[in-house]
Amino acid sequence: MLEQSLGHREPKFNCSLKKFKPVDNPCVSAYYDGFEFPPALVSKVHPLLSNIELAWEHGQLQSVSLDFKGKIDANALRKAFGLDKTPAYPENIMSVDIQDCSRDSVCLLIQGFDHMGAGDVDCGK
Repeated sequence: MLEQSLGHREPKFNCSLKKFKPVDNPCVSAYYDGFEFPPALVSKVHPLLSNIELAWEHGQLQSVSLDFKGKIDANALRKAFGLDKTPAYPENIMSVDIQDCSRDSVCLLIQGFDHMGAGDVDCGK
């Protein structure tokens, strides 16, 4: 999507990546491999966004956090993103939550699946 819609090519995670084998062990750092959303492209997604944070686990996008510039009414945010008319989320979305991320701004958190990290398994030493 970054390449096709926004013209940005990630060095590793790009359209030509073939035979990617994700790490399924949360005890190793490669479990969280994925790319960071380029800060220069955030405003191209939406002019009111200040940051987009992506969380990756075992080769899949676990969650997306959209940080907005300033306080935005939760109902207006739901309407702007079409969340007010959605009785159920698509199969790959577990939850959508609007939160105060600071005194001055709100965040929209889209979670695909529950986080599972090293604290959830016995990694030993």
